[in-house]
Amino acid sequence: CVSTQVGCAYGCKFCASGLDGLKGNLSAGRIVEQVFALNSAMKGSGGRIGNVVFMGMGEPLANYDNLLKAIGILHDPGAFNLGARRLTISTVGVPRRMRDLAHENLPLNLAISLHAPTESLRRSLIPWAEHFPLDAILDAARYYFEQTGREVTLEYILLSGINDQPEHARDLSRLCQTLRANVNLIRYNAVEGLPFKTPSTEDVGRFQDILRANGVNAHVRRSRGRDIDAACGQLRRKEMAAAEAAAGEATPSMPLDSPVAATPAISPAAASSSDSPVAATRGVSPQSSIPCDSPVALSSAISPVAPASPDSPTAPSPTVSPQSHSPSKEGSQP
Repeated sequence: CVSTQVGCAYGCKFCASGLDGLKGNLSAGRIVEQVFALNSAMKGSGGRIGNVVFMGMGEPLANYDNLLKAIGILHDPGAFNLGARRLTISTVGVPRRMRDLAHENLPLNLAISLHAPTESLRRSLIPWAEHFPLDAILDAARYYFEQTGREVTLEYILLSGINDQPEHARDLSRLCQTLRANVNLIRYNAVEGLPFKTPSTEDVGRFQDILRANGVNAHVRRSRGRDIDAACGQLRRKEMAAAEAAAGEATPSMPLDSPVAATPAISPAAASSSDSPVAATRGVSPQSSIPCDSPVALSSAISPVAPASPDSPTAPSPTVSPQSHSPSKEGSQP
């Protein structure tokens, strides 16, 4: 599960990623580095990443060019050699970029973070949804299927008492009958400080039964990572809180006018680009005990980007052509 941004501008009310807003985009190198680091960690056991989902922090289609460059590297037989069908892009729904993606000549999996079957409920959970009407998102999903033949997945987080009732399941069933899609039901992974709760096993089963009774291919996705705060943005917030607490407890150990204290600290970002391989291996910043490539360091090292709608006429057009960022054939990863 890979991140494409630091933070998120879309502000889903149940998600930890957007609580502190968007800090910036990750470069293609930073995106790929996440997979590289995991492969390195598993090298001793013979393991290897076989599937990648762009479902971490941020909206992938709002960082379109870097996303495509990263996909090209992951797909390249000379690099990671991951088949395009093993790569999934999850989006809150950016219609123009979804249509652009349909013409990249790659059989990528597309997942839409739906989370509500009606416009009004969805806007109450995802404020940014007011920029992208649900009908426009569904039209773009149909277009993606027509152009690629790839069935779209609808991601649906179940929030106890909010969107997990039988009437919501019936509304979702009607929506699913308008396009080729399957549904992933996800039990909410509770975020400290937010009012949303995980639904009961009975409510989840009832919701799935209603969908299946109406001909919808629905699966309950196994929940992972609760013990390590692995839901989107949770670990970053935990580390940031710990760093802030440590900074608040720290006291000066020398007079402020001493020669050492008067010497300005040099951060890794000053010595090299925060996005360069050199910066990524600097270790510990002189100003903190946080690794320079940790989410906390990234949030300050990456320059902010304007939270403009990526679907607006002024949004940058993709500059990477299918020929330049991926091979003509799908990778041979079994």
